[in-house]
Amino acid sequence: MNWILLRGLGRHSLFWGEFPEKLKTSLAPESSILCLDLPGLNGEKTNFKSISDITDEMRSAWLKQKKDGPWSIAAISLGGMIALNWASRYPGDFKHLVTINSSDAKLSPVYERLTPTAVKYLFKILKEPSLRIKEKYVLEATSNLIEINDDILDKYEEIALKSKINLRILIKQLWAAFHFKSPNKIEIPYTVLTSKGDKFVSFKCSKKLAKRYNANIFVHDVAGHDIPLDDPSWVINHLKDLN
Repeated sequence: MNWILLRGLGRHSLFWGEFPEKLKTSLAPESSILCLDLPGLNGEKTNFKSISDITDEMRSAWLKQKKDGPWSIAAISLGGMIALNWASRYPGDFKHLVTINSSDAKLSPVYERLTPTAVKYLFKILKEPSLRIKEKYVLEATSNLIEINDDILDKYEEIALKSKINLRILIKQLWAAFHFKSPNKIEIPYTVLTSKGDKFVSFKCSKKLAKRYNANIFVHDVAGHDIPLDDPSWVINHLKDLN
Protein backbone atom coordinates (compact mmCIF):
# COMPACT_ATOMS: atom_id res chain seq x y z
CA MET A 1 0.00 0.00 0.00
CA ASN A 2 1.18 3.50 -0.89
CA TRP A 3 -0.02 6.48 1.13
CA ILE A 4 -0.73 10.15 0.46
CA LEU A 5 -0.44 12.32 3.57
CA LEU A 6 -2.09 15.75 3.80
CA ARG A 7 -1.71 18.29 6.59
CA GLY A 8 -4.03 21.07 7.69
CA LEU A 9 -4.46 24.82 7.78
CA GLY A 10 -1.29 26.62 6.76
CA ARG A 11 0.93 23.62 7.53
CA HIS A 12 3.72 22.57 5.19
CA SER A 13 4.31 18.86 4.63
CA LEU A 14 7.64 19.16 6.46
CA PHE A 15 5.63 19.54 9.66
CA TRP A 16 4.95 15.80 9.47
CA GLY A 17 8.45 15.50 10.91
CA GLU A 18 9.55 11.89 11.34
CA PHE A 19 6.06 10.49 10.92
CA PRO A 20 6.33 9.58 7.18
CA GLU A 21 9.58 7.71 7.71
CA LYS A 22 8.16 5.86 10.71
CA LEU A 23 5.10 4.93 8.67
CA LYS A 24 7.23 3.72 5.76
CA THR A 25 9.32 1.56 8.10
CA SER A 26 6.15 -0.14 9.31
CA LEU A 27 4.98 -0.98 5.76
CA ALA A 28 6.33 -3.19 2.99
CA PRO A 29 9.73 -2.02 1.66
CA GLU A 30 8.28 -1.15 -1.73
CA SER A 31 5.59 1.13 -0.27
CA SER A 32 5.74 4.85 -1.04
CA ILE A 33 4.75 7.74 1.23
CA LEU A 34 3.91 10.96 -0.61
CA CYS A 35 3.44 14.14 1.44
CA LEU A 36 1.62 16.67 -0.71
CA ASP A 37 1.57 20.39 0.07
CA LEU A 38 -1.62 22.37 -0.25
CA PRO A 39 -1.60 24.97 -3.07
CA GLY A 40 0.20 28.20 -2.23
CA LEU A 41 2.29 26.85 0.64
CA ASN A 42 5.53 27.12 -1.31
CA GLY A 43 4.93 30.55 -2.75
CA GLU A 44 3.51 29.28 -6.05
CA LYS A 45 0.51 30.96 -7.68
CA THR A 46 -2.90 29.44 -7.05
CA ASN A 47 -6.48 30.53 -7.70
CA PHE A 48 -8.44 28.10 -5.54
CA LYS A 49 -11.72 29.25 -4.01
CA SER A 50 -13.07 26.02 -2.56
CA ILE A 51 -12.06 22.62 -1.22
CA SER A 52 -12.95 21.17 -4.64
CA ASP A 53 -10.52 23.57 -6.32
CA ILE A 54 -7.77 22.53 -3.91
CA THR A 55 -8.55 18.87 -4.57
CA ASP A 56 -8.21 19.36 -8.32
CA GLU A 57 -4.81 21.04 -7.97
CA MET A 58 -3.51 18.38 -5.60
CA ARG A 59 -4.83 15.47 -7.64
CA SER A 60 -3.14 16.89 -10.72
CA ALA A 61 0.16 17.06 -8.82
CA TRP A 62 -0.28 13.48 -7.57
CA LEU A 63 -1.04 12.06 -11.03
CA LYS A 64 2.23 13.49 -12.32
CA GLN A 65 4.37 11.69 -9.76
CA LYS A 66 2.48 8.66 -8.47
CA LYS A 67 3.89 5.18 -8.84
CA ASP A 68 1.87 2.12 -9.83
CA GLY A 69 0.08 0.13 -7.19
CA PRO A 70 -2.71 0.68 -4.68
CA TRP A 71 -2.94 4.03 -2.89
CA SER A 72 -4.70 5.23 0.24
CA ILE A 73 -4.97 8.71 1.77
CA ALA A 74 -4.64 9.91 5.35
CA ALA A 75 -5.19 13.55 6.21
CA ILE A 76 -5.52 15.81 9.22
CA SER A 77 -7.99 18.67 9.82
CA LEU A 78 -8.32 20.80 6.64
CA GLY A 79 -6.47 18.06 4.81
CA GLY A 80 -9.24 15.70 5.86
CA MET A 81 -11.81 17.87 4.11
CA ILE A 82 -9.76 17.68 0.92
CA ALA A 83 -9.44 13.92 1.32
CA LEU A 84 -13.20 13.53 1.78
CA ASN A 85 -13.85 15.59 -1.34
CA TRP A 86 -11.20 13.69 -3.30
CA ALA A 87 -12.40 10.22 -2.28
CA SER A 88 -16.02 11.06 -3.05
CA ARG A 89 -15.29 12.45 -6.53
CA TYR A 90 -12.57 9.98 -7.54
CA PRO A 91 -13.26 6.78 -5.57
CA GLY A 92 -11.05 4.75 -7.88
CA ASP A 93 -7.95 6.62 -6.71
CA PHE A 94 -7.82 5.08 -3.23
CA LYS A 95 -8.34 1.83 -1.34
CA HIS A 96 -8.83 3.54 2.03
CA LEU A 97 -9.66 6.99 3.37
CA VAL A 98 -8.50 8.11 6.81
CA THR A 99 -9.29 11.50 8.37
CA ILE A 100 -7.81 12.83 11.60
CA ASN A 101 -9.70 15.44 13.63
CA SER A 102 -11.55 16.82 10.62
CA SER A 103 -14.98 18.49 10.31
CA ASP A 104 -17.57 19.92 7.94
CA ALA A 105 -20.18 22.68 7.84
CA LYS A 106 -23.11 20.35 7.16
CA LEU A 107 -22.87 18.40 10.41
CA SER A 108 -21.12 20.62 12.93
CA PRO A 109 -21.61 24.21 14.16
CA VAL A 110 -18.82 26.77 13.88
CA TYR A 111 -17.98 26.66 17.60
CA GLU A 112 -17.23 22.93 17.33
CA ARG A 113 -15.27 23.24 14.11
CA LEU A 114 -13.14 26.01 15.60
CA THR A 115 -13.29 26.03 19.39
CA PRO A 116 -13.01 29.21 21.48
CA THR A 117 -9.47 28.13 22.35
CA ALA A 118 -8.66 27.82 18.66
CA VAL A 119 -10.05 31.29 17.94
CA LYS A 120 -7.93 32.76 20.76
CA TYR A 121 -4.79 31.16 19.38
CA LEU A 122 -5.55 32.10 15.78
CA PHE A 123 -5.73 35.78 16.76
CA LYS A 124 -2.47 35.47 18.68
CA ILE A 125 -0.78 33.76 15.75
CA LEU A 126 -2.02 36.31 13.22
CA LYS A 127 -0.87 39.27 15.34
CA GLU A 128 2.52 37.83 16.31
CA PRO A 129 5.43 39.07 14.09
CA SER A 130 7.92 36.43 15.24
CA LEU A 131 7.78 33.12 13.34
CA ARG A 132 9.30 31.36 16.32
CA ILE A 133 6.60 32.58 18.70
CA LYS A 134 3.91 31.81 16.10
CA GLU A 135 5.12 28.21 16.03
CA LYS A 136 5.13 28.11 19.83
CA TYR A 137 1.46 29.14 19.79
CA VAL A 138 0.66 26.53 17.14
CA LEU A 139 2.21 23.79 19.28
CA GLU A 140 0.39 25.00 22.39
CA ALA A 141 -2.92 24.89 20.50
CA THR A 142 -2.48 21.56 18.72
CA SER A 143 -0.29 19.35 20.93
CA ASN A 144 -0.86 17.97 24.42
CA LEU A 145 2.08 15.59 24.73
CA ILE A 146 5.10 17.30 23.15
CA GLU A 147 7.61 19.22 25.24
CA ILE A 148 7.92 22.65 23.63
CA ASN A 149 11.64 23.35 23.86
CA ASP A 150 14.32 25.18 21.87
CA ASP A 151 15.08 22.14 19.70
CA ILE A 152 11.55 21.75 18.38
CA LEU A 153 11.12 25.51 18.01
CA ASP A 154 14.36 25.66 15.99
CA LYS A 155 12.98 23.00 13.63
CA TYR A 156 9.55 24.57 13.31
CA GLU A 157 10.91 28.06 12.74
CA GLU A 158 13.12 26.72 9.94
CA ILE A 159 10.17 24.97 8.29
CA ALA A 160 8.02 28.08 8.60
CA LEU A 161 10.71 30.10 6.83
CA LYS A 162 10.81 27.55 3.98
CA SER A 163 7.05 27.23 3.56
CA LYS A 164 6.47 30.88 2.58
CA ILE A 165 2.88 30.85 3.85
CA ASN A 166 1.25 34.26 3.59
CA LEU A 167 -1.86 35.78 5.12
CA ARG A 168 -3.80 35.74 1.83
CA ILE A 169 -3.37 31.98 1.40
CA LEU A 170 -4.25 31.39 5.06
CA ILE A 171 -7.48 33.37 4.73
CA LYS A 172 -8.37 31.57 1.48
CA GLN A 173 -7.85 28.22 3.21
CA LEU A 174 -10.02 29.29 6.15
CA TRP A 175 -12.75 30.45 3.76
CA ALA A 176 -12.68 27.14 1.87
CA ALA A 177 -12.71 25.15 5.12
CA PHE A 178 -15.65 27.00 6.65
CA HIS A 179 -17.75 26.46 3.53
CA PHE A 180 -16.88 22.80 3.13
CA LYS A 181 -19.82 20.42 3.28
CA SER A 182 -19.23 16.69 3.39
CA PRO A 183 -20.19 14.72 0.26
CA ASN A 184 -23.37 12.69 0.04
CA LYS A 185 -21.53 9.40 0.04
CA ILE A 186 -18.12 7.79 0.38
CA GLU A 187 -17.80 4.61 -1.64
CA ILE A 188 -14.49 3.34 -0.24
CA PRO A 189 -13.63 2.07 3.26
CA TYR A 190 -13.37 5.04 5.62
CA THR A 191 -11.70 5.26 9.04
CA VAL A 192 -11.96 8.22 11.39
CA LEU A 193 -9.26 8.99 13.97
CA THR A 194 -9.91 11.60 16.64
CA SER A 195 -8.93 12.64 20.15
CA LYS A 196 -10.93 13.70 23.18
CA GLY A 197 -8.03 16.01 24.06
CA ASP A 198 -8.29 18.10 20.87
CA LYS A 199 -8.45 21.76 21.96
CA PHE A 200 -8.65 23.08 18.39
CA VAL A 201 -11.56 21.13 16.85
CA SER A 202 -14.11 19.30 18.96
CA PHE A 203 -13.88 15.53 18.63
CA LYS A 204 -17.68 15.63 18.24
CA CYS A 205 -17.08 16.69 14.61
CA SER A 206 -15.26 13.44 13.86
CA LYS A 207 -17.92 11.41 15.64
CA LYS A 208 -20.56 12.97 13.41
CA LEU A 209 -18.55 12.21 10.26
CA ALA A 210 -18.13 8.60 11.34
CA LYS A 211 -21.85 8.26 12.03
CA ARG A 212 -22.81 9.84 8.70
CA TYR A 213 -20.73 7.38 6.69
CA ASN A 214 -20.92 4.41 9.06
CA ALA A 215 -17.12 4.59 9.29
CA ASN A 216 -14.89 2.90 11.81
CA ILE A 217 -13.84 5.40 14.48
CA PHE A 218 -10.97 5.23 16.97
CA VAL A 219 -10.69 7.79 19.75
CA HIS A 220 -7.45 8.75 21.49
CA ASP A 221 -7.98 9.78 25.11
CA VAL A 222 -5.32 12.46 25.60
CA ALA A 223 -3.60 13.54 22.35
CA GLY A 224 -4.16 17.01 20.94
CA HIS A 225 -5.34 18.08 17.50
CA ASP A 226 -2.08 16.89 15.91
CA ILE A 227 -2.29 13.22 16.89
CA PRO A 228 0.51 12.17 14.47
CA LEU A 229 2.83 14.50 16.39
CA ASP A 230 1.63 13.54 19.87
CA ASP A 231 1.33 9.78 19.36
CA PRO A 232 2.63 8.67 15.95
CA SER A 233 2.66 4.97 16.90
CA TRP A 234 -1.07 5.06 17.65
CA VAL A 235 -1.85 6.49 14.19
CA ILE A 236 0.58 4.16 12.40
CA ASN A 237 -0.91 1.09 14.06
CA HIS A 238 -4.33 2.02 12.70
CA LEU A 239 -2.97 2.69 9.19
CA LYS A 240 -1.07 -0.59 9.17
CA ASP A 241 -4.29 -2.45 9.90
CA LEU A 242 -5.69 -1.17 6.59
CA ASN A 243 -3.01 -2.74 4.38
